[in-house]
Amino acid sequence: NTNLSDSQALQALIDRIAEETDYRDTVNIHLPAVTYTEPVILHGHTVNLIGSESENGRTTFTAGIQMRDEFYEICYLSGIDFVGSGSGVAISAAGRLWTQECTFSSWKTAILVFGHVWANTTDCTFTDNEIGLHYNSTDISPSDSHFTGNHFTGNGTAVLLERVPSELTLNFGECVFEDNDVDLDNRCQQQVDISEAEFR
Repeated sequence: NTNLSDSQALQALIDRIAEETDYRDTVNIHLPAVTYTEPVILHGHTVNLIGSESENGRTTFTAGIQMRDEFYEICYLSGIDFVGSGSGVAISAAGRLWTQECTFSSWKTAILVFGHVWANTTDCTFTDNEIGLHYNSTDISPSDSHFTGNHFTGNGTAVLLERVPSELTLNFGECVFEDNDVDLDNRCQQQVDISEAEFR
């Protein structure tokens, strides 16, 4: 019964959740298949955003999502399209994050992981971004090694590993890298498993 028709309404709900729930609570928000045209900020508590689809398309964000806190649990974002205009960041993650079955197109950076954070992305599509996944994080325990099933197509740099806060081997199994200028820029010499990835 909650109004989720635009960015302001969604932000109002997120703000209310931060005020009225315990920090250990996890809240699931099922989003309608509408387009959110203003930035949305996740803060205070773990919120999972679950997209939907209709004859008009899927849940879409065109101004990105900012995660400003280190959350008690992982925030899951699933079934959402992030459509940019060639600039900006689709998801700026300063909290634990896992994206599943999302698409990211035409951003300066699709997912930026920074601060004391671990993030995973699986079964997502990254297309025509300057950078697809940018890891620049320190001092956090890893959640999981899987970065599997992603498709990186036509990006400047598909994956940039600047700093990764663990010696865990990152598993890019079943990923497809196609027509990127750079598939994997592994500046920090992180251990990665690309034995089951496909490069075209």
